[in-house]
Amino acid sequence: MATYTHVFKNYIDQINTLDQYGIKYQSKAYATHILKVYSLENLTDNYKKTDLFDTTLGKFNSEMTLDTLVNLYLFECSLKTILLKYIRIIEDELKENISYQVAEKYGVWTSPSSIDINTANDYLNKANYSDSSGFRDNTLIDLKKLVVSPLDYQKNIIQYKNSSNIPPRVLAKDLYFSLIIKWFKILNKVEKDEIINTFIPHPNILRGTKADFVVTALKALSDLRNNCAHSESLCGFKASSSVDTNIFSSVDGIMPDLIARENFKKQYKRDELYVVVIAMYILLDDTIKRYFLVDLSIIFGEIKELDYIKPIMLSIFNFPDDMFEKFMNVAMNTNVDTKKVDLRYY
Repeated sequence: MATYTHVFKNYIDQINTLDQYGIKYQSKAYATHILKVYSLENLTDNYKKTDLFDTTLGKFNSEMTLDTLVNLYLFECSLKTILLKYIRIIEDELKENISYQVAEKYGVWTSPSSIDINTANDYLNKANYSDSSGFRDNTLIDLKKLVVSPLDYQKNIIQYKNSSNIPPRVLAKDLYFSLIIKWFKILNKVEKDEIINTFIPHPNILRGTKADFVVTALKALSDLRNNCAHSESLCGFKASSSVDTNIFSSVDGIMPDLIARENFKKQYKRDELYVVVIAMYILLDDTIKRYFLVDLSIIFGEIKELDYIKPIMLSIFNFPDDMFEKFMNVAMNTNVDTKKVDLRYY
């Protein structure tokens, strides 16, 4: 009989694993129910990578309970839902602005049957774009391939294949985030600046500072979106590219309290979760920031009722102790309407 590294474990075996990890629970019947709902892997694997777990002893700390792990897991699920929601809003804004700029400058027609990027009057003609990044042609060919042979889930492109043209807004709507970012990066300076200034409408900040921030922030948000959507844990999240945080020191009048200037660079690396969340907040339109704060207040309010959870949660995600208060201070020092934010917990 073959021997496998990963074997089936029934719920008795899984409860034995809880015992080996030093996790306390009310009863075996209760533990079995929790394992059926949440799974052993969801409740333990992610948090074994944090300071909550002693790798030498192979155990969680002496105070760890099954209920604590459930609450951590539920908080992380809520946080992922919020992050996905607002990343999607930023993604949709980027798609709208790219398609508008391209259609206004270069028209609404692209060949539905050819991947040639030299066709006259085609908005995906390479002459319409900048090759300063060195990947203009490959990006345009990737776009053309989706026009010619859309994937099954790209329903908008498929629907328009039999019409007279597939305008930029239809193409943009069906693109995955990383490809729409590549399209943005090959835009000419004039069109790109229009979009950058939509996201960062502050004339006191240098164009280069804004451009570097927007590009790196969008890439980091694409990584975070994939993390949240594909059941990966936010514990130890690292973006594949670092956010250009130079803009943080240029927006004192916009977000005076969001970071502790003297400790920020020492405490937070440019590719980790808190920095990416700040970047997301900066990119959100002021009309949207209020809703982000409302959502944030709800999940922070939930853990406020579980005082023992808050320091654990803040620690494993490396969030500052006063994270919510920092965002509220930012909102109240800008034009963000905070009337709907529930402050009873704070």
